[in-house]
Amino acid sequence: MKTKNVKDGIGKIEGIRRAALAGVIGILMISVLAAMAVPTVLGAGIYVHTFYGNVTVNGEPAPNGTVVTGRIVDALGSPGEGNVTVTKEGIYAGSGAFDPKLKIQTDNDHDCGKTIEFFVKRPSDTEEIKADQTATYENMGIDILDLTAATVKYNLTISSTDGGNVTDPGEGTFTRSAGAVVNLKAVQDAGYAFVNWTGEVSTIADVNAPETNITMDDNYTIVANFEPVPIRYNLTIASTEGGSVTVPGEGTYTYNANEEVELKAVADAGYGFVNWTGEVSTIADVNAPETNITMDDNYTIMANFEVIPVKNGSVAGRITYTCNGMGIADVTVNLTQGGSVVNSTTTNGTGHYDLANVPQGNYYVNASKIRFWDNSTAVTVTAGNTTEADMMLWLKGDLDGNCTVADADDLRLMIRACLRIDPGDWRYDLNGNGRNGDIGDLVLLKRASLGEIVL
Repeated sequence: MKTKNVKDGIGKIEGIRRAALAGVIGILMISVLAAMAVPTVLGAGIYVHTFYGNVTVNGEPAPNGTVVTGRIVDALGSPGEGNVTVTKEGIYAGSGAFDPKLKIQTDNDHDCGKTIEFFVKRPSDTEEIKADQTATYENMGIDILDLTAATVKYNLTISSTDGGNVTDPGEGTFTRSAGAVVNLKAVQDAGYAFVNWTGEVSTIADVNAPETNITMDDNYTIVANFEPVPIRYNLTIASTEGGSVTVPGEGTYTYNANEEVELKAVADAGYGFVNWTGEVSTIADVNAPETNITMDDNYTIMANFEVIPVKNGSVAGRITYTCNGMGIADVTVNLTQGGSVVNSTTTNGTGHYDLANVPQGNYYVNASKIRFWDNSTAVTVTAGNTTEADMMLWLKGDLDGNCTVADADDLRLMIRACLRIDPGDWRYDLNGNGRNGDIGDLVLLKRASLGEIVL
C-alpha cells in the first residue's frame, strides 16, 4: 500500500513537469508567431543593412586597426551609420557566420532607399578617407562590397573679380582629398550680379550657379565672375487686327539700356502693314515692317495693319470656226468654277468676248452655240491681269472641215466610219451614244443633208 502511494506521487510529479514544459513551449511558440505576425510600422524598430568584403587604401590592403564606417546620407533615423574595425589585413568583414560585419543601423524606415557613403581611417590617419563606392540602404540587406580609398590630395585655388567674393570655402588655396566634393558659394556686392565660374571648371556641377560644387580629381584654379547690374527698360508691343509682331513677339520684354531690338511685323492674308505708332522716337523706320528700336527708356509701341483692296482680273478671247478661222458671233461663253457658272457673256460680230471683274482663281471657259460642238479650256486668273482664252468650234456634221454641213463628202466619211473602214472620232457621234459613226449617226447626217433637221 505504501509502495503504491509513492509511485502515484512520482507519477503526478512527472505529469506536472511535462505539463509545465508543454506550457512553456506553447508560450514561446505563441510569442514567436506573434512577433512574426506584427509588421514593422513607420518609424518603429531597428533597421539593419549588413556589408562585408575587402578594403584597400592606395591600392594596399588596409592594416589591422583600420576603422571602416558606413553612413546614410541625410539620415532621418538614429544612429544612421555603423562601423567595424579591421582584424584581418585587407578584410573589413568576413563572410563567415561568426565573422564581424559592418552593420549600418537606423530607427526610421524613411532611410530605406537612401545612399550610403563609406569612409576608411587607418591607425596612422588623422581623418577619414572617403571610399570610392556607395550603396543604397535596404532593411535586412546583406551585400558583399569591396571598398577602395585613396589619400591623394589636390589643391583648389579660388579668386573672384570685382563685385563680389567667394564665401564658401573662401578665397585662396585649399587642399582636399581626391574625389572630394567641395561646396562653392559666391556672393555679389550691391549693384553687381554673379555671372559664372571660369578657369578649370570641368568638374563644377553648374558653372552658371553662384551656389554649386566642384569635384576634386585634380588641381584646379577657378574664378567667380561678377558684373555690374545693367539698367533695364521695358518694351511693350501690341498689334491691330490683320497681323502680329513675330520678333520679338507681343507682350512686355525687358532689355539692357541702349540695346538695339529687332522688330518684325507680319500681315495676315488680305492685310498689309501700315506703320508703327506709339512711343516710336527711337524706331529706325516706322514705315517698315522689319526694323529696330533702341532701348534708352520704357516704350510702348503698336504695329498697325489694314485691309488690302482686292484687285480682280479678267478673261478675254475669240471664238472661231475650225474650218476657216473666222470669228463666230453670238457664242455663249460661260466662266465656271466648281461646276457653277460665275460669269457669262456672248461673242460679238467678230467672235470676241470679254469677262471682266473676275476674282483671282482657277476657272473653266465654256463656249457653246447651236449647230456647233461645245468647247472648253482651263484658265487661271490673277489680280490686275487679263487672261487670254481663244477657242475654235466645230460645226456639227462638217466632217471634212469645209464649213458645209452634211454634204456628199461628209456622208461618204460617215459611211466609211459605219463600215469601220475608217475609225472616225468624237465628231461622228451625232446621236451621243458613245459610239463614233454608227447607223444612227448616218441617219441623222442624211436627214440633215435633206434639210429635214438641223444638227
